[in-house]
Amino acid sequence: MTSTTAIPQMRYHQDWLRAQAHHQAWWRREGLVLSPLNRWPVDGPARGIDPVPAERDATQLHTDATWLARRDRYEAARRTWLGDSLPVAYADRGTVSVAAYLGAEATWIGSDTTIWYEHRKDAPETWGRLRFNPQHRWVRTHRELYQACVAVAGDDYAIGMPGIGSNIEVLAALRGAEDLWLDLHDRPAWIEEKLWEINEVFQQAFDLFHGDIRLADGSCCSSYFELWGPGRTSLITLDPVAMISEQDFRRFVVPPLAAQCEWLDCCMVHVDGSAAERHIDSLLEIPGLDAIEFTPDPEPDGNGGMVNRGGRACHIPLYRRILAAGKAVQVINATDDEVLPLLDALGGKGLHIQFRTRGADRARVEEILTRAEAYR
Repeated sequence: MTSTTAIPQMRYHQDWLRAQAHHQAWWRREGLVLSPLNRWPVDGPARGIDPVPAERDATQLHTDATWLARRDRYEAARRTWLGDSLPVAYADRGTVSVAAYLGAEATWIGSDTTIWYEHRKDAPETWGRLRFNPQHRWVRTHRELYQACVAVAGDDYAIGMPGIGSNIEVLAALRGAEDLWLDLHDRPAWIEEKLWEINEVFQQAFDLFHGDIRLADGSCCSSYFELWGPGRTSLITLDPVAMISEQDFRRFVVPPLAAQCEWLDCCMVHVDGSAAERHIDSLLEIPGLDAIEFTPDPEPDGNGGMVNRGGRACHIPLYRRILAAGKAVQVINATDDEVLPLLDALGGKGLHIQFRTRGADRARVEEILTRAEAYR
């Protein structure tokens, strides 16, 4: 992980330089990040920014650069960020965009905000080498989105890098999950070859978009999970690994993943669900991996919905194991009454807690932030 000198930017944050220092210390496993997920309107009008009409449909939501830039500007202008939360906007809601650049068509249904990726129909023997084409229509569309949003954001807030995708998640989107599981045993050499090619494509795509969205000091944000870090900072998602064995994970996924972590300046792996938890020991052995976030299985939230509660006490032994291995931890969706017990159990070094109050209680959030200072 590289370092950077703090400079004024992200002016919509109440004290960005302080928050920046906290994030930087967290990557070094020396500090604490506390990010309230509640957002409150600013006092009075939205910093003089006019409201934007709702999107006509999902096509406008995903491809209209002018509308999206104005929408993000208004949403950022009308909110207050407390603690170490990041004023960051989403230029693109994609999660595996590299797959779209390599032939898995990105689609959506009606006004759905979710992007789906249709796997390639051609036989794997005909694919040839996977190469990044900066002139691909989806690359051009996304660059137009990013550049328009950056131009409108200025120094007030950041435009985050979306989950452009890498490793086996991209290959699963390209090939189709069922076929990929067969390929692991029918075409193991092909799988290894394609994962290394995807690594190269990821690096080229990341550098292209990083050049568009990075802040003045070269740092950048990841939209998902609200990460900021100096240099190339990225969230890495590996959701399909819940369906593969530990042996296959070590053979196919870990080698290119380790190279990806070395190439990035700051990186966090998202481990999705209890079925993927068995791979954490392999992740802890990767020297260049900085942090791990574990998303528990969803449970009822009491209001008819579901929530992934990362702050529950039952997850503390796992977080201790990650911290003991020298990696930082991100805890998601903690409740306000879970924050201080987490700090009592884990301390304030290498811990990033995203939390929310059950109601719109700003005073409660500010109380937690004040009491948590004793753990820094």
